[in-house]
Amino acid sequence: MEQKLTTENLKSNIVKSITFVFIALFSVIIYIILYSQNLTYKHQSEEIHQTINNTVKHTLEHNKDYYKFLLHRIIATTSIKEDMINNNRDGIYKPLNKKFELLSHENKYLQTLHIIDANGKSFLRVHKKDTFGDDLVSIRPMVKDMITNKKIIYGFETGKHNTSFRIMIPIFKEGKFLGSIGIGINPNFFIQKIAEIVKENGALFINNENLKLFAHKSKFSIQDYQLQTNLNKDDLDILMRLPKSYNFEDGFKIVKDDKIYILHSIDAKGFRSESYAKYLFMQDITKNLEHRNLTRSYIVGAIIFFALLIYFMVRYYLNRFSRNIDSFYNKTIETLKFNEEYLKAVEDNSSNIIVTSYGKALYSANKSFLKFTKFDSIDKFMKKYDCICELFVKRAGYLQTKMDGTYWINHIIDNPNKIHKAIMIKGDVEYIFQVTASKLDLDNHDRCVATFADITTLETLNDRYEIAINGSNDGLWDLDLLTHQVYYSPRWKTMLGYRDDELESTFKVWESLVHPDDLQQAYNDVEKALVSTNAIYENTHRLHHKDGHWVWILARGKVIHDENNVAVRMVGFHTDITKSKELELELKESKDQLSRAQSIAHIGNWEWDTESNMITLSEELYKIFGVQKDKFGGSYESYLEFVHPDDSEQFKSSTLSVLDDKKAYSKEYRIVLPSKDVKYLIEHGDVILDKNGIPIKLFGVVQDITDRKLAENALKEQEDIMIAQSRHAAMGEMISMIAHQWRQPLSIIAMGANNIMADVELDTVENKTLKSESEDIVSQTQELSRTIDDFKNFFRPVKDIEEVNPKDIFEEALKVIGKSLENNDIEIITKFNSDRTMQTYSRELMQVFINIIKNAKEALVENKIENKIIVISTQDSLNNIIIKICDNGGGIDNDIIKKVFNPYFTTKDQQNGTGLGLYMSKTIIEKHLNGTLEVKNENGGVCFSIVLPIKM
Repeated sequence: MEQKLTTENLKSNIVKSITFVFIALFSVIIYIILYSQNLTYKHQSEEIHQTINNTVKHTLEHNKDYYKFLLHRIIATTSIKEDMINNNRDGIYKPLNKKFELLSHENKYLQTLHIIDANGKSFLRVHKKDTFGDDLVSIRPMVKDMITNKKIIYGFETGKHNTSFRIMIPIFKEGKFLGSIGIGINPNFFIQKIAEIVKENGALFINNENLKLFAHKSKFSIQDYQLQTNLNKDDLDILMRLPKSYNFEDGFKIVKDDKIYILHSIDAKGFRSESYAKYLFMQDITKNLEHRNLTRSYIVGAIIFFALLIYFMVRYYLNRFSRNIDSFYNKTIETLKFNEEYLKAVEDNSSNIIVTSYGKALYSANKSFLKFTKFDSIDKFMKKYDCICELFVKRAGYLQTKMDGTYWINHIIDNPNKIHKAIMIKGDVEYIFQVTASKLDLDNHDRCVATFADITTLETLNDRYEIAINGSNDGLWDLDLLTHQVYYSPRWKTMLGYRDDELESTFKVWESLVHPDDLQQAYNDVEKALVSTNAIYENTHRLHHKDGHWVWILARGKVIHDENNVAVRMVGFHTDITKSKELELELKESKDQLSRAQSIAHIGNWEWDTESNMITLSEELYKIFGVQKDKFGGSYESYLEFVHPDDSEQFKSSTLSVLDDKKAYSKEYRIVLPSKDVKYLIEHGDVILDKNGIPIKLFGVVQDITDRKLAENALKEQEDIMIAQSRHAAMGEMISMIAHQWRQPLSIIAMGANNIMADVELDTVENKTLKSESEDIVSQTQELSRTIDDFKNFFRPVKDIEEVNPKDIFEEALKVIGKSLENNDIEIITKFNSDRTMQTYSRELMQVFINIIKNAKEALVENKIENKIIVISTQDSLNNIIIKICDNGGGIDNDIIKKVFNPYFTTKDQQNGTGLGLYMSKTIIEKHLNGTLEVKNENGGVCFSIVLPIKM
């Protein structure tokens, strides 16, 4: 009876289980079908939305680039710049109108071609010639932005008459902003282009905020948007079904005349990237839905049919099966007994320790267990211990009685993918076991079986191996090519900042860590290793470190083949080469920067092999010489052909002296290009000697200094002109001084002549009186002659350096200007404390002295100083002579004293000053005489300090 009840229960349970499984499986299949269809529909909807979005972007970008290029061509190929400057509107209209007609024929949606001047006023509407001159700044934000930033801009914008996609290009003439030229395209152009691709109609809704300046009217509006497009009546009726609160939601459905439409919304951007308008596309999904519903009906019907068929077949075979249930049950009992005995036999004959237990308590153990624990029977062991876990050595990373709050054997079963190890002691020796566990489903007893495999020797070898691997600082990897299982050593993981337990040992982990730019080359190198004869793999790539930076890795490995020569495994090492790679990249970057710097600075280099007489030029030097590489002879004589004829002999002699002196050198020379242009070069070079001290190579670095030389020459010419101007101004002043100085001698001569004439008339001539009058006339005539000589000497051009004493130059200067000082009651105090001479241009230095003394005189007179004094002093200072010219004229305001050396700066009126005197004085001292000139207020007046070298 007990057996009958048991078999009936078994049959009943089987029927219930099959029925439950069938119902559950049927429900899952129906759900998957419906969900997958919905998912497919959603995916299709997202796909067409993405297609529309990409089409909009592509169309806008393509047209932006296309018309930007055309506008640049218009500027480059017409006289638009000159016509704008000359206000020649008719002159530019004719060529632009032809271009506009051609473009309009090509694209009927092209609406406008518009030129706007620098102030934002319409210069020419090619599409509407007679409308111009209106101010667009207040009504066209793009025009205002163009005037402010003067850069290319594009985007949707509403004008006075329409909304267009506009592109505007600035126009410059020699750096001056003249205005802009732009085109406008009707937005319907983009709707048409997109409709051609996605086969769906569309509309454009303009944001009311962007229409606020003008009274645009629309047939239909949604919230803050107004429709502005050419839709047919049917399409417009569809949009009329939209609620007024519609917010351009993707996937929104509209039903009309048994048809279902889904809407796709795309942003249209203004020139500031703001949401200017919305494209709205209507996709007819009626047929898709009908097809989907029909497909669902077919699938559900088919599933129900096959479900009933399977159900009745199961019932039929279950009735046949039930007749054998009794015999099956009896056989099962016999099988369980056999399995129990078989398990016992396996346990006893295994070299591993095998135990079974109810959770914590030990249930059974094999002979290997008794041998290791040195107990005669399991009963004796259990009198002392309840569990084998009581023998576990407590050590981090190894099994304990409880792991994470769970008994050790259950912990192993709950974590089957981890490796579990335990340590036990036998005698004085520690043994390491790898432990596995599983449920034992042989009978109704809730038992677990655990196997302890002795891996002590293997662990010792592994420790030694890890020490060796870690000592090499490389990470080991081992890839199974058949299963794609992989092993990463702990060092491999720590190179990337991870602990051993933080990264799974899978191939996908490596793929996820490789830099995207390096992944394909790594794959290629693997494939190359798999087919190569030496089966060696080598690759350099970057792996992502845990903290976010990239680690450069040198990967090396070996492919292992089976007996059939099939690649089954790859083993190799990863070496961290980040530091060397960064150094390599830094050196490359430095080299690139040096090359760019040389190009910018017009610096090239050459190397001359004296044995072969061959000379090698850098790419930049070929550019400087204006010659192609294949057109250069390659010999030293070929180089000499470029040297300017006037510099050739000096160039050759300096080269020979370098070979003799064997020292580094610098020199300047000119070259003549094939175009006959002349360039100035400066060259720095050195010589390479062999072990016997014989020159074998010369190398030099050459810089093009043409621009600098031309600027220096221009500046020198300008300075010469200004010096001449300064001297001419001084000449006028000197003539005034001479005229003043000649008045008294001329008066004496005239008076003496009159006296002689009177004596003659009166017949009272006496020899003594005549002689005295004549001597006075001769004396005054000599004075006049001396004055003329002083004047002539001042303006005498002296181009050679002279050996002079500053004291002598001052004395000459005072001969010229001294009388003017005397007439203005100015006392000259000299303190010449230096007797040294110096090499200088005396005439130029004399001009400086006269300029400064004259300024001091004018300040003393203008400020009405009672005791007017000018102090002139000289003193030695190492290899220099210091000269000071000081007055007591009240000084110069601090705001002005900083400007006194500026060209054309003067505090006098135009009749009395040119503003060149002190500027030229400073130029002469610092650039011509290699000295310094400074000014400061001192002791109630102004003091000019001149420092000049003894030798120039």
